[in-house]
Amino acid sequence: DIDDDLQNCIGNLMVLEYDINRSIGKLPYEQKKNRSDNKPCYKDSKFATVKKVSKQEDWGIEQIKQRKENEINKIARYLFEP
Repeated sequence: DIDDDLQNCIGNLMVLEYDINRSIGKLPYEQKKNRSDNKPCYKDSKFATVKKVSKQEDWGIEQIKQRKENEINKIARYLFEP
């Protein structure tokens, strides 16, 4: 129930390994974290960002907004701080 702007913002998108991305598609967050059918999911990722996000118990509007703010701040520090 997340609007398109928030769903497709930097706070809700992640770079994933190809096989994980194909496997999870638009599954609910709980299934993206850990699949009962042993198909690739977040727990199988080697990326630190995915591991960090997958530690979240829930994933909703507040978590997306917080991650969006954090990611924007990281980019700004990278670009503008010496």
